[in-house]
Amino acid sequence: MTRTTTIPTGTTGAAGTDVIARPRARKLAPPTHVVVAGPAAGSCAAWASLLSAASGAAVTAITMTADGAVDVPADAKVVLVDVDAPAGGRHSDAAQTAATLAATTDVAVVVLTGNLDRSVIAPLLDAGIAGVISKHADADEVRRLVRAATDGHQVYDAAAAAAVTTMWRDREAASSPLLTGREHDVLVELIASGGASNRQIGEVLGVSSNTVKGHVSSLLSKLGVATRAGAIAEGLRLGLS
Repeated sequence: MTRTTTIPTGTTGAAGTDVIARPRARKLAPPTHVVVAGPAAGSCAAWASLLSAASGAAVTAITMTADGAVDVPADAKVVLVDVDAPAGGRHSDAAQTAATLAATTDVAVVVLTGNLDRSVIAPLLDAGIAGVISKHADADEVRRLVRAATDGHQVYDAAAAAAVTTMWRDREAASSPLLTGREHDVLVELIASGGASNRQIGEVLGVSSNTVKGHVSSLLSKLGVATRAGAIAEGLRLGLS
């Protein structure tokens, strides 16, 4: 016996034949464009290859010129800049390029480095980069962080996050150099609580209310303010929270 399959028909063509209606193909968005840039061609190619694997992004490796210049494509969403110098190095040029891109373009600039010293990362953070990835991060972590950067997030692997946190804490402490460590703690508690009493601050810090009273009196004098509210305002201006 012959089996017959019936196909639903759509509209009728000019010759009277049935035309099968087909769903319209969905237009797919182009893949996100990620650029890997740096002074060493081999390193750029290796990192681009790593990012291309299972990332779904279009990844381009671009080697910087001798003076650190790089021509970033207009459709690039993220530029991962390797700021480590090859042998004989141009570290400063690569880092300066990353800082300039971050300060003057809308592209998200993420720095890739094996050197997390503050002398390297502090100027880049001040320029407005979108993150720092240590070369010690594993491949999956690097891909995850770059994907997050394409979504507009600030990104740091664990090692970079620790270095950046330490840097900001040191800057915060340096912003109020006249305060002792305990005076600093008291001021932070004042700010966090919105003006807690000496007794309440003492309970948090594990000291007596009289000790807190002495610290408050001293920090008011050092900050040049007359009231606890003034101390809070000055502490906020200094970046304490």
